[in-house]
Amino acid sequence: MKRFMLLILLALPVLLRAQGEATMLFLLIPPSPLLNGMGAVGAALPSDDPFAFHFNPAQLGQTATGTFFSTHVYPGKVNWIPPFDVLTYSNFALNLGYGFKNSAGKTWLKYGAGFMSGGLDYNFRDIYGNQYKTKESYQAFAFAVGVNHGVEIDAGMAYKDIDSRLGYIPGGSGLEIPETDASAIDLGLLVNIPLAKAPPASGEVTAAPPKYYPVLDLSLGYSILNIGDEFSYIDGGQADPLPRTARFGYGIRTGVNTVLKNSETLQLLGVEWAVEAEDILIERKEQGFEYQPIWGDINVWKNILLLEGSDEVITRVGMRFRLAELFSVSYGHFDGHGYYNRETFGIGFSVKGFLKLWNASSGDATSRWLAKHFDLRYYNANYFSGHEFETNFQGIMAAFHGF
Repeated sequence: MKRFMLLILLALPVLLRAQGEATMLFLLIPPSPLLNGMGAVGAALPSDDPFAFHFNPAQLGQTATGTFFSTHVYPGKVNWIPPFDVLTYSNFALNLGYGFKNSAGKTWLKYGAGFMSGGLDYNFRDIYGNQYKTKESYQAFAFAVGVNHGVEIDAGMAYKDIDSRLGYIPGGSGLEIPETDASAIDLGLLVNIPLAKAPPASGEVTAAPPKYYPVLDLSLGYSILNIGDEFSYIDGGQADPLPRTARFGYGIRTGVNTVLKNSETLQLLGVEWAVEAEDILIERKEQGFEYQPIWGDINVWKNILLLEGSDEVITRVGMRFRLAELFSVSYGHFDGHGYYNRETFGIGFSVKGFLKLWNASSGDATSRWLAKHFDLRYYNANYFSGHEFETNFQGIMAAFHGF
């Protein structure tokens, strides 16, 4: 029975994916309550979410555009795949960023750094009362650099320190506890092309308000994640690969901005849309495995333009609507590689819009400082929405801008 339960523990990570080529698949759990509501897109749509560099480390360059410090935490652990009732997931992220401005006050060079610490816990007992505990966890350290000369180009890299311990707490005789450590590298590139510019920065507007501005950005992103060697728990001759993954896609951000009477810019309406293809770059052979090239089986026409997944590739589609920097609602779905049209849904609240409106009405030093430098948000998302595996993610994000 003990060895049988150990085999169950070893098999549980495979259940995280409908069709597994690798182990340590907990590395593929999307951590962002914001982006999870959008189908877990994140490689190609610029985001200031501290968790965004999980999908593409180049996102840290976007964060550095206007955010000095930000963090995203869970108020409690996530019950991952609730029907199992044995898996709990936790994560935490923080970002730092700084941008250098030219004489016109525009950021032209930027640096970003990030830290993330996540893990999946398994905890259950067999019919004899023996407790089985295991924890798979990682810590990620990332940085990115970006330039902005009309077109924004960001490149990033992340290093992951991974630990997997499959444990058994004996009620009588003992059992060997298999464990292993590994490391991995993530690489990413993100290009953002402004097609319709936002209003001038606060303090630069001379026209009488209100004045409205359309905003339209097109972005492309690619990332290759979990680059590393194979690993083993006990027998080095039976090593397994890390889940090396490629992501490629595009994003569109549009909306309408206005300028308040104190020259503060407020986004009245924002719409975001993203499509991404995701492929695990591992091909199983009769004897072992081999890694695929960096593009894998991704087909731009089918997976990106026609929005169709395949047996090898997951296609993810997400959208989000934002109202006055106060409220957002998001929807997404993903299909392929064993998943059939799984859906996601999320909502978000931010104090940023309130602070800007407060500053516009009062104009005192406190409201002016808060509107310029602070934001606090709450996100709530359902992954596998409407399915028996529906998993709820909640997150609280705080950010400081303009330093």
